[in-house]
Amino acid sequence: MLFAVCLMGVVGLAAPASADSAAGGDDHKVSWSDAKGGTNEARALSLREVKERGLARYVDAERYTETTPKLFTDTSRASSPAEQREGRSSELATTCWEHWYSYGTSALRGQTDVTWCGDGTWVRYSASGCWGEEHWPTYQYLGCTVIDDYGHPRPDEYWNIYNVWTQWDLCPAWVPVWAECSWHDRPWGKYQYQGDGDIVRLGGTD
Repeated sequence: MLFAVCLMGVVGLAAPASADSAAGGDDHKVSWSDAKGGTNEARALSLREVKERGLARYVDAERYTETTPKLFTDTSRASSPAEQREGRSSELATTCWEHWYSYGTSALRGQTDVTWCGDGTWVRYSASGCWGEEHWPTYQYLGCTVIDDYGHPRPDEYWNIYNVWTQWDLCPAWVPVWAECSWHDRPWGKYQYQGDGDIVRLGGTD
């Protein structure tokens, strides 16, 4: 495993063949953290949330189900990119999910938010963004970078996966009088999102 997974809340482990995954309880949510300050949460969106977020055009409301996402830290679970070349206009997603992952503490941290929708095979919607915060005079959040690949980047382009890489610039040694950082911490994380709700950790700060 790439990092130790600590499950929080009501969480059940998958079958032995997927022992490296975390499956959520009745609220369709999973949470985990690692020893290096990384925390994560993923969950299925309700149909009401989908509509409130303006995503209704990407989903089939009559077939919509809240399917609990799963996390895999074994990179062998990652899929190679494949583009759908038929049926683009007729297929809609049956579930949407959100995943956020962060690094740091409540006093200084960076976070990335990901939303994606899938029909069980293809990603029908994808979006991500990063941000951060600091709550101590000698801490400073200095920014972040997100690079994403595949997903649903254009109206007539659909992929089976959505990859998101993020790096944050955190300063735990900010000198206010000089407005300078004397030491940078630049943690990073990369995840793959699949059309059935699976999440694969591709790498990150350990």
